[in-house]
Amino acid sequence: MVKVLDGNPINEHFWTFFGALSNVEYAITVTDTQTGLTRRYYNPPKRFASVGDTESFGPRGAKSAIAEATGTAGEPLLVDHYFDPAALKASCAAGPSQLCLNGDRFAVAAEWEDFQGNSGTGTAVALTTDTGYFWFFNSSNIEVVLKV
Repeated sequence: MVKVLDGNPINEHFWTFFGALSNVEYAITVTDTQTGLTRRYYNPPKRFASVGDTESFGPRGAKSAIAEATGTAGEPLLVDHYFDPAALKASCAAGPSQLCLNGDRFAVAAEWEDFQGNSGTGTAVALTTDTGYFWFFNSSNIEVVLKV
């Protein structure tokens, strides 16, 4: 599950929380389409992990950086933060592999790889303007839930 909260009144950042609902290897990419900043969260194979990132999008996040967080099993979760100038040129376009949340401010995509090395992109399903989910293998099996 991924949840993005507006923590600006507290520390001038949006906060991103991530908790694994699957032990399949996957990466979740969240892009702030107003600033071009992108965060990529990684769930290692065979791990259930979680992250609380209270500085995911904000004034101190405007420069390129790679941070490392640790999951519940002690496995490193790569948290990549970078600027994507293409995100500023177009509004968010929802589609089969991308959700547009919070009035199209945040674009979210998911990529996965199973234990046999098969890989793909998550199929996006919007529920409301602020929530949605991804499934990887079967539409009746939800893998990632999002709320902004």
